[in-house]
Amino acid sequence: MNAEASSALVAAYPLLAELPTPLRDAVAAAAGWHEFRDGSPIFGEGQHCGGLPLVLQGAVKVFKRSEHGREIVLYRVGRGETCILTSSCLLGGADYNAEGVAEGALRVAMLPPELFHRMIAESPPFRHFLFAMLSARLSDLMEQVERLAFHRIDRRIAEFLFERSEAGFHSVAMTHQRIADEIGSVREMVTRALGQMAEQGLVELSRAGVRIADADGLRALAQGAVPADRPAGDKSR
Repeated sequence: MNAEASSALVAAYPLLAELPTPLRDAVAAAAGWHEFRDGSPIFGEGQHCGGLPLVLQGAVKVFKRSEHGREIVLYRVGRGETCILTSSCLLGGADYNAEGVAEGALRVAMLPPELFHRMIAESPPFRHFLFAMLSARLSDLMEQVERLAFHRIDRRIAEFLFERSEAGFHSVAMTHQRIADEIGSVREMVTRALGQMAEQGLVELSRAGVRIADADGLRALAQGAVPADRPAGDKSR
């Protein structure tokens, strides 16, 4: 790894600067650099785990796919983060039980399994980083399970759109199928729910995607308010 690459890696993962010198040198020597185009597969279900990816650019979308082709997004791994599924596979010696694809132009540094285990053994900052990430992802997944089990589909759509708006996106250039994949539903149900939300003035639908028309109303729905024309017991998915 050259000096520029090493600086870029430390900039994305400052904890690497806290590693003991021999371990830091081992990371610089062993890290393999890879670049992927948007949509490229990173790993697949049943595949052996070849190392820990450290993301410097872009993101990895981790998802499960049913035998009928239906998808549900589990989480994304962005710059400065790590993949808890990969960590779990490395710790347990197991194969992947989900899939990962590149979102955007992806650049990662791959650490070999033996170096991953050495970092856990020799670096308290790395252990803290890894376990903090595991804890945060577990919390996110528990929240997702709660949404899937207990929230109506219109609320799940509102939650997804509101989270996008909080990130600065007031329109979502996605097909109904992609939104369904994001929230763990099917396209037909998403299309019907979006049509009802459009009638309520919450969103505007077009070929370009979905635009938020009433941010306050969308926030209320995301927080559990039930539209006047929808009974509280209806948990349509």
